[in-house]
Amino acid sequence: MKKKLLYLGWLIYRDILYSGIAGSTSKEQTRKIIRLNQFVILALLVNFFSVLTYFINSLYISALINITSAYFFLLAYYFNGKKKLEVGLIISVINLNLYLIIISYIEGLRAGTYLFYFPYFLVLTFVVSIGKHFKGWILVYSITIISALICFNFSPDMNSSVQVISEAMYKKLYTSNLTIGMALTVIFSYAILRTNKNNEEAILKENANLRLAEMELLKAKKKAEVAANAKSRFLSNMSHELRTPLNGIIGVSNLLQQEQYLPAQKQSLDILRYSSEHMMTLINDILDYHKIEAGKLELEVRPVNIMRFMNRIINQFGGQVEAKGLVFNTAIDVHLDNEMFTDETRLNQILSNLLSNAIKFTDRGSISLTAKQLYSTSEKATVQFVVKDTGIGIPEVKHREIFRSFTQADIDTTRKYGGTGLGLTISKRLINMFNSELMLKSQEGKGSEFFFTVVLRINQESKLYIEEDPNRQLTSLEGVRILIAEDNKVNMSVAKRFMNKWGIKVEEAVNGREAVERFKKGSYDLMLIDLEMPEMDGPTALREIRRFNKSVPAMAFTAAVYDNMENDLLKKGFIDYIHKPFRPEVLHNKIAALIEERRA
Repeated sequence: MKKKLLYLGWLIYRDILYSGIAGSTSKEQTRKIIRLNQFVILALLVNFFSVLTYFINSLYISALINITSAYFFLLAYYFNGKKKLEVGLIISVINLNLYLIIISYIEGLRAGTYLFYFPYFLVLTFVVSIGKHFKGWILVYSITIISALICFNFSPDMNSSVQVISEAMYKKLYTSNLTIGMALTVIFSYAILRTNKNNEEAILKENANLRLAEMELLKAKKKAEVAANAKSRFLSNMSHELRTPLNGIIGVSNLLQQEQYLPAQKQSLDILRYSSEHMMTLINDILDYHKIEAGKLELEVRPVNIMRFMNRIINQFGGQVEAKGLVFNTAIDVHLDNEMFTDETRLNQILSNLLSNAIKFTDRGSISLTAKQLYSTSEKATVQFVVKDTGIGIPEVKHREIFRSFTQADIDTTRKYGGTGLGLTISKRLINMFNSELMLKSQEGKGSEFFFTVVLRINQESKLYIEEDPNRQLTSLEGVRILIAEDNKVNMSVAKRFMNKWGIKVEEAVNGREAVERFKKGSYDLMLIDLEMPEMDGPTALREIRRFNKSVPAMAFTAAVYDNMENDLLKKGFIDYIHKPFRPEVLHNKIAALIEERRA
């Protein structure tokens, strides 16, 4: 019977303790809920014992205060059970602090209720989670310290005005509170030590598991490295073994087409050449994909004239587009007739993949290739490439899937058009290496548009002017005085050479500040100012000059390109602008027109 009663008591205690815990509750949250419940249960037991003591000694007001405190502890338990742990904790902390202040004032400090502050400080470390930033811990301890200060400073030593307490009763209360306080201190100290021990054991166990795990990871890494090396050797060997006969097949098929053959053999020779070249493309795709996956592919950055590069791409695919009866629309920005640093081979590979796909999946309509300079400074240019078609399009639900390895939009597409499904994957990875993203706009049956934007560094040492007709004679600009502000020595040298040839007297300034100082000392018919210079940029320099001279025309001499550029420069005080690289004839005509307008 005794065991049954103990077991029944344990079940009741467990139900009370685990109130507020559900199957989805995390371990950390479960621990916090249990600790608060334990604290509330212990506080209620103390309240119950105190109420009995006070009633026995006819201290009814103190008993009423304890009953009120017990009510608020039950309220905290209720909120904790409703998964509102923070609310329950706040109610418990405020309730206990108010209880200690009020009971100490009603009874006086000689009763010793303030002794409960010692176990209370201990229990805070047990109940309150310190957290990452100590906010909760600091708040609760601040409230408790303020409460203790109020208690000790405003409570009287003895108080018999509210209820009668004899000297003997004070001794009895003090002894009782001291005993309860010591008991609580021992209980909470044991609970904290036990918790720390459990935490230590858990940490040791976790560290041990992490060391089982590290060993397994090392073994797996070694196996992966061995497998990767074996795969690399296999692909390298297969590449060599496959390329050798394929080169022979492609070479012989080209030779046969250049020699005399029967008309009936032409179709067979075309099939032979196309099939062998297609096989070579597939092998290259697989090898490039392997290099990218292994992190062994690196970009080779060299100066490339983007316009000439794009014209080669157009010539390369023009025949294929026309052979399929499609219209080839091309638009190359004139500002791209400039050298920029990039990997020509990989950029060619990206655009070739996109154009090949566009041609493959388009039976009627057109293919469009666009290259546009969106923005530029004297050092860098932002260039956008767009490949658009009027082909079969891609369903929106497949937009992400088609970029995965060995994947096409659906099985029917693979059966009809063939391919490895690596072209877009490789293109996307290569574009990522250019610090960009391959973007897609497409609707099923309405065609597709692939585009990406790259930032390319401009070759400062490239040719800074565009050739004109050398036989054309330009009028002399003898006696014209121009101030050029340009920090690049090569740019300055080229511009000065042409101007001297036309009879212009040139004054040089290597930055905006020097341009302002030179203008103060000299007289000029025109200013040619670079926008980006050290110490003081072009617009700032022009603003300074305009303070004491508002009539001399200023022309921006810049490689920059951006939206609403002409309006922006007009607002900044420039009357015109010339782009680098410049056409000598255009520069001459602009200077002549400005000088003639000023003299008129």
